[in-house]
Amino acid sequence: MDRYFGDDAFYVHLKRDETATAKSYAKRIFPGGIIPAYASGILFQVPQDTPYLSVSYDYCDTVNSNIDLFLKDKTKKMEFNLETAKEDFEKFWNLIGAEGNLEAGLKEFGVTYNASAPVVV
Repeated sequence: MDRYFGDDAFYVHLKRDETATAKSYAKRIFPGGIIPAYASGILFQVPQDTPYLSVSYDYCDTVNSNIDLFLKDKTKKMEFNLETAKEDFEKFWNLIGAEGNLEAGLKEFGVTYNASAPVVV
């Protein structure tokens, strides 16, 4: 992205509570999934009995750290947190000079899509 857009783009770092994110990743364990692949291909020698939740926390930290490093010299950026999505969307809207129906956009944050059944991890 830096090669093509540099500091010309407006970058958004979409974030979610780290515990909620890690738990979400940890319950989606299947062959080829990101957490098993991260454990075996990036972390490499993770002991077999390491809980996927621990691997998921490490993955979240690594991804967020890499994004923070990428964005460190960007002048047009914002952090967008799902927990404060309505407020952050309005801030984003204003920062990019969006036009249209802000209220209709904000209402979408009250709609749940692709919800997973709760799983205890």
